[in-house]
Amino acid sequence: MRNKYYVIFYYSVTFLFLLFMREYWLLSRAGIHIDESQSFILASYNSKSLLHDIVIMTGDQFRGAMWFNDPTFSGMLNDVVKLWHDNRDTPHSNLYYSILRIWFTGINTSDFRFTLGWALQLNVLFFCISFTTFSALLHRLFKSHVVTISGLLIAFIGSGTISNTIFARPYQLQETMFIAFLFMSFLFIERQRRSASFLIAYGVVTAFTLLTGYFSIPFVLLVLFFTLIYCLAKKELTYKDLAKACSLVIFVSLAVGYLIYPKYLFVFGYRQTEALSKTSDFWNNFKSSLLAFKFLSQNYLFPVLILLASVALVSFKLLKRKCIDKNWFILFILFTVTIWSLAILYFAPYKTIRYIYPALPVYALAYCVIIHEAIQINTKLPLPLAIIIAASSVYVFKKDGAIEYQYAEMNKICEYSDGGNALFVLDKAFRMQVFTACLSNAEHIMTKKPSNVEKLLNDNNHIKYIISDRKLSGYDIIDKYSYYTIYKR
Repeated sequence: MRNKYYVIFYYSVTFLFLLFMREYWLLSRAGIHIDESQSFILASYNSKSLLHDIVIMTGDQFRGAMWFNDPTFSGMLNDVVKLWHDNRDTPHSNLYYSILRIWFTGINTSDFRFTLGWALQLNVLFFCISFTTFSALLHRLFKSHVVTISGLLIAFIGSGTISNTIFARPYQLQETMFIAFLFMSFLFIERQRRSASFLIAYGVVTAFTLLTGYFSIPFVLLVLFFTLIYCLAKKELTYKDLAKACSLVIFVSLAVGYLIYPKYLFVFGYRQTEALSKTSDFWNNFKSSLLAFKFLSQNYLFPVLILLASVALVSFKLLKRKCIDKNWFILFILFTVTIWSLAILYFAPYKTIRYIYPALPVYALAYCVIIHEAIQINTKLPLPLAIIIAASSVYVFKKDGAIEYQYAEMNKICEYSDGGNALFVLDKAFRMQVFTACLSNAEHIMTKKPSNVEKLLNDNNHIKYIISDRKLSGYDIIDKYSYYTIYKR
């Protein structure tokens, strides 16, 4: 019993430490990313009808109108139904936005810090599920609490995984579903004679994983391909029974996916077009894809070396026919996350680490292999080796770990308009999200029509600047930011 309490204590300390790291950086945030503001606008299904002839409002009034402004249960249901018809964001399904909208039921605030903080607590909840599911997967693979606890610390201490949790976009949900999908896949590999209820659950998890974003589709297909290859080689089921099991999983995943978002597999938007356009410049995109290894080195110590060593160790054990199920699973998952990371950065419109955030924790499997092999050599080796590897992860975090999305500086739009001394001349409504979070509580004047500019300037002598997302003539340009040009009156 004493050992049991020690185990619970160590798991709890690891979890609380990782949770504290996320809450600390979450509370440290001083600004908001434009895509996060877009998340709130999309989830609340705001029509953005503010943009008309002349509008005068404070920053709080503006945020209240743009973000979550209907706390009622019926309002939430109405927005979720609209998201079901069209989420207005083709690279993603409605899944994250619908969950986010449900999360804000009963909430009505214009304070950007509270709105962002509450949205990120949903990500913290997803992290808790990731932590629990990954610990179950690691313990099932290695049957060692030392390996599991070390693997959890290594997986979730990286700056990329922390940045993922404190970024109000679908990527944390995608990380959670990747881990859950891998866990279900391993359970199926371990024993193919599963009940219909398990296969239905596997199909539901697969559907949810697919719905986290289009980049999840190749990940799911790769895992399912390797899973099927192994199941065929293992011959636990007849071809007919295996075909029935696979058909049920595929049917459930497609049916659930279609029911949640019917448009998902029938939409071809600008992001897909951008991704396919990358195939025209093979060499430059290939070099860009190698950034995956640079990003890994910001989260792990000697990632390429450890990956190669782990693959070699697992392959050797497979040749010796030891623990075939587990070693085969580890091998194909390491191949999958590596191939997927390289491919995603090849096709990604922007070569940024956020696109491979969801796969980062899975690379910890390679380090778990090394620690587990030490157990086989000498039972006294694992603990000091685990401490060294875990400590190295903390070292990498302190040395190279740059937590993203802090935004300590005010963006230029809000800086120039801080005292209500700027006139906004706006053309496209979606561009308003650039300044939604930081617009001050002075009264701001906005207009859609350039023909109103002279009259508004004459009636408001305190206006010093004109901020516009369209070209205006007759005024001196003094600065630019994002979609906007700042003119001197």
